Amino acid sequence: PSRGLGDVYKRQELYITIKEAQFKSEGKPIYVYLPTTSLNNNYTIKATEWKTALKTAQQWCNGIIIHDINNNLPDTNTAIWQESLKFIKEMKNTVD
Repeated sequence: PSRGLGDVYKRQELYITIKEAQFKSEGKPIYVYLPTTSLNNNYTIKATEWKTALKTAQQWCNGIIIHDINNNLPDTNTAIWQESLKFIKEMKNTVD
């Protein structure tokens, strides 16, 4: 399936943010913080967007912090919970 243009822009935006952090960090490790919901809860993150964010962060960062603001991720958004589980299984021994 084709990704929408919005996904491409979001990936570019995340990439640019990561590259800027790498530049400013002067060689220190970069860990991306990915909240599972929008901070004001007015937007539900789509599974494709979440997968794109995970893959982009995996490619360009030293680690990923997945944070569920509501502390009930499986119930909050089952689609991104499933994508998170798939991602973790793919990473196997590289996830703490």
